[in-house]
Amino acid sequence: MTVPYVITAPDRRQSGRVAGIAFEDGRAQVDKLAIGVRLLFQRLGFRVEETTAPAKSRRALPYKKE
Repeated sequence: MTVPYVITAPDRRQSGRVAGIAFEDGRAQVDKLAIGVRLLFQRLGFRVEETTAPAKSRRALPYKKE
């Protein structure tokens, strides 16, 4: 069983690919995330959160203002 993740960039304007994951407006959602990639994102200041909803597609998510 895979655990879906939401990754939020430190800069909400971040768009493009980082470590092979597509970001749009500072957010991305993936179904699987290797531990090494997760640690890389965390070291670079990205927030990595587990979510209960599976990723519907490989498209990036819009930035969620907190």
